[in-house]
Amino acid sequence: MRKIVPSLIALLFAGSIMILQTSAFAADQTAAPPPKKETKSTEQPSQKGTDPVEYLAESAEERVRQLWFHAGMMWERNMPPSQSTLLKAGGATLGFVGLTFADEDIQDWSQENRTDNLGDIARGFDFLGSFWGVFLTNSTMAGIGYLSRDSEGGKKFLQTVGVSAVAQSFSGIMVNTLKFTVGRARPDQERGDSSFDPFSSFNTSFPSGHTAQAWTMATVFASYYDHPVPLIGYTYATLMGLSRIYLDKHWASDVFAGAVLGYFVGKAISAVHMDYKSKISIAPFYLASKRGKGIAFTYRF
Repeated sequence: MRKIVPSLIALLFAGSIMILQTSAFAADQTAAPPPKKETKSTEQPSQKGTDPVEYLAESAEERVRQLWFHAGMMWERNMPPSQSTLLKAGGATLGFVGLTFADEDIQDWSQENRTDNLGDIARGFDFLGSFWGVFLTNSTMAGIGYLSRDSEGGKKFLQTVGVSAVAQSFSGIMVNTLKFTVGRARPDQERGDSSFDPFSSFNTSFPSGHTAQAWTMATVFASYYDHPVPLIGYTYATLMGLSRIYLDKHWASDVFAGAVLGYFVGKAISAVHMDYKSKISIAPFYLASKRGKGIAFTYRF
């Protein structure tokens, strides 16, 4: 009975993975470029006399219509889920449930083998995954991309940073929704791995927001670049997850869930972005902190 709640959480988690995986698959398979007339109309805002606020409002309305149309196409063409989607969702669920039985043992081992040097490294990762760490990282990369935007490599880098920021926004929304809904106690609260207080706080354990953000960014860059970028990105994301266990902030199953969620969000957003042709996109902004609310405007160069 002690593991019934984590198992129920796993079912919700599997459903989310199925939706995200289906979204990524559908975006790869379905291309719906806008008609030529609409393409011509997108050039009009650059003319003198156009109200930029009015243009952004029209762009937002059009984006919502596109998203609803695209979602409908995905649902129609890919439901019920494919065998590949079911296998991935099932594997993620089994991995999560299996780790819940080892959470306390893994946590005990990690705390018994702490050192000062590893602690300093883990705290460094803790900052990089915080709101300000993510903000500074994205801002720095965006600045580098903007300064080198005249080259093809610079344009691609700036575009990838923009997609990563949007993907991290969606990842943050999903993470904080699960945190508030599930309400799992953190290891350092010393209440055990089966203590839950749903709908009480966003500062809870399941899933790991730091890990989800790192895996989202790594997956987006891996979708746009060949090796060694994926190796570097996934190594960084893995170390981020291990640091959360080491600092006693998350159970191993929380970290695993955050990694899987971040991976599939990154895949889905990258695939959808590659499918759309318009330059301006609008997305919610919520980077693993209540201080990160807002709207993200992304311009594709």
